[in-house]
Amino acid sequence: MFRSFQIIIRKFRRSLLKLLHIHDLVRFCKQGVVAAYHVAWESVVESVANYTLYSRFLHNMICCHNTLFTKTN
Repeated sequence: MFRSFQIIIRKFRRSLLKLLHIHDLVRFCKQGVVAAYHVAWESVVESVANYTLYSRFLHNMICCHNTLFTKTN
């Protein structure tokens, strides 16, 4: 009886350790996904900011061109 109880406890302990290991793996993967999401989001924000600056630059260049090279009567 005592021996079978020891075996059950040992198997239960192994199962708990496996669950903890799986939990750690899931947490690690989740942290990686969250980190990757933040990197991607920062890239998108930076691209939008660069596009905004670039479009303002082009707009200013067009305005300067139109001002300088428009025929005046």
